Amino acid sequence: MTTFLDFDLLRSLLAVAETGSLGKAGSRVGRTQSAISMQMQRLEEVAGQPLLHRGARGVTLTAAGERLVVHAGELLRRHDEALAELRGARMSGVLRFCCPEDYAVALLPHLLQGFASLHPQVQMEVVCAPTPRLLELLA
Repeated sequence: MTTFLDFDLLRSLLAVAETGSLGKAGSRVGRTQSAISMQMQRLEEVAGQPLLHRGARGVTLTAAGERLVVHAGELLRRHDEALAELRGARMSGVLRFCCPEDYAVALLPHLLQGFASLHPQVQMEVVCAPTPRLLELLA
């Protein structure tokens, strides 16, 4: 039995936790639903306990799964920071982008938090507005 937490498994667990679905998590990390299911089974074997409640309407985290997600987020953030630093890939400057209001609430908090943790030297400027207004700004 594996006695370490594989980063690929942890990334998939975070995707499952964020989407509530094995299929959507698979799309996010570039794997099939069945591959994600097998990864979650392997991770549960390593943990020695169930991490997910599987139901007809998707999946939810068990208490152990919720605890692991907290650790997984921190481990992956630190891993990605270390790798970026070693590769000299520290980004800096200003990133400006627009986002339709419809997507801002659902998508931006997670995306911006993840990006900011990987690239703390980047200043982000985001404009959220209805699509017609964004088209005006683009023109």
